[in-house]
Amino acid sequence: MKIIYEDKLVKELRQLCDNVKRRIWIASPFIGNWESVRRILGKKWLDDDNVEVKLLTDITNNGKNISKKTFDFIRNKGEVKSIKGLHAKIYIIDDLVIITSANLTGTAFSKRYEVGILLSKNESKTTIDLYNNWWNNVAEIVPSDWVNKIIQGKDKFEGEPLFETLEELWKLPKDPGEASKPVIYFRDYNKFLRYYKEFANIYKKIQRLNKNSYLYFETDAFLDYLYHHATNTPSKNYDKKKPRKLNEEQRKKEIKKYALKFKVWFNKNKDNFREKASKKIKKLLRKDKIEKLTKNEVEEIISQFNCMNSYVINKVKFLNNNNLEVIRKAWKNLIYGEGPLEIRMSKCKSSLKYFGKSSIQEFIAYYEPDKYPLRNTNSNSGLRFFGYDISAY
Repeated sequence: MKIIYEDKLVKELRQLCDNVKRRIWIASPFIGNWESVRRILGKKWLDDDNVEVKLLTDITNNGKNISKKTFDFIRNKGEVKSIKGLHAKIYIIDDLVIITSANLTGTAFSKRYEVGILLSKNESKTTIDLYNNWWNNVAEIVPSDWVNKIIQGKDKFEGEPLFETLEELWKLPKDPGEASKPVIYFRDYNKFLRYYKEFANIYKKIQRLNKNSYLYFETDAFLDYLYHHATNTPSKNYDKKKPRKLNEEQRKKEIKKYALKFKVWFNKNKDNFREKASKKIKKLLRKDKIEKLTKNEVEEIISQFNCMNSYVINKVKFLNNNNLEVIRKAWKNLIYGEGPLEIRMSKCKSSLKYFGKSSIQEFIAYYEPDKYPLRNTNSNSGLRFFGYDISAY
């Protein structure tokens, strides 16, 4: 155990966050403005796909204690839940824990006399278990539309009363700067991917109806069934409704209940259009082939996408408004380029007209179906139906 205080508190926290490998879990009733939070936490957690982000806060003050911009960034990267009456301030970075009096605000870390204790790995387990218990059994999901309805966009809001009257005692660490701007288009993708993997693994333990196919293709068929074919189409309109409130056990029971119904339907309505589309797209997009794609081959590729076939006019607009060389370059960077996937996806969206989020996410799912699931209204609504709090599509 190590006592940390004054400017040593924020320096220690920032150093841990700059070296984070796996997770940052935070409990804080007050959430300060985005610039201050960047200076406190750095931005590795925002740029690194492997870092899991969770925030416990208290939304019952009608947003008077939370900066909208910071809330948006944290929620789009990770998960946020609320506990009425939360007063604890906890920072979990990988397997280390800081328990402190300091809220996640610039005021706390630069204008107040705060103190904290840094627990070793062996000492941290009890606090991590407590956080998990609060997260799974006490905290409530924050409704998707809450932030826009309640918080009035005060991006400079510091998150604590009387902050303007306090004098600065010490400087916050250096601002690492904004996250890469292209990420804004797909800021929630890693969160979606994490939820989808969890959902698919639960489904896999119940059944596999076509072991020769990719798991994500089968789960996509399951979600499509719930949206279009099941009795009363239970997931229909969950792109607009709030996610259901289900705990872990309830979610598993619901997935099993509907998966067994899906099995009956699947055995009568087998198809393999996803497998055919994937095989065709992988063949045309081989590394030695992609730079020589013809316009007809480009049309053949986009004809495999559900979103393009649902809105045929977009297919025509895409083909008529994009230079062939630009298409080749954008697609090559998307699947063979370097850097975080969500940035490459965003660059592709910026480069090509009428090739939107649905097209890009279908593109990567068909090209690498063992890594990426198809994402569309059906899949989003299905996950929200099973209680996963992802943004409406």
